[in-house]
This record gives sequence, structure tokens and C-alpha cells, in this order.
Amino acid sequence: HALGGPGSLLDFVSQKPETLSVFAATFPSAQITVPYESTTKLIDAGVSVVKDLPPHVVYVLAVLTLAAGATGDVLVAKLKAWLF
Repeated sequence: HALGGPGSLLDFVSQKPETLSVFAATFPSAQITVPYESTTKLIDAGVSVVKDLPPHVVYVLAVLTLAAGATGDVLVAKLKAWLF
């Protein structure tokens, strides 16, 4: 299962370095008003879950932020209005 056990996403997140930010793909908050239990588990584990933005926008923003020499914290701050 993607959320439990060795090699799972939650396993990766629990072992990642503090300096690594993990983002999950976006979802439409107009259609999904309450996150799924699996999404809540990811958020609780420290994954930044973005809402209402196309995934490619998040990717391009991440690449440009990192190319400018900024950290994941700067990216999180830029996306704060869209974080669930």
C-alpha cells in the first residue's frame, strides 16, 4: 500500500532529511471539501498538499524557486494560500 510499510510514501517522508520538502499533487477543493483519510495522514506526516492549482504550475514554481537558489521553505511560503 502506498501509505504504509517499507518503501511507502509515508516511510519515505518519515526518513527524509529536514531540508527536503515533499509536495503532493493538487486537488479541487470545490469538489473535495474534506480530504481523504490518506491525504490527512500525508499532511500529518509533513507533506504539503496543494489545492486548486494544476500540478504543472506547482512543478514550474518549484523548479524556478530552486533555480533561484531558494529553499523549500520559500516555496512553501509562496504556495501558502493553496496549501490544505
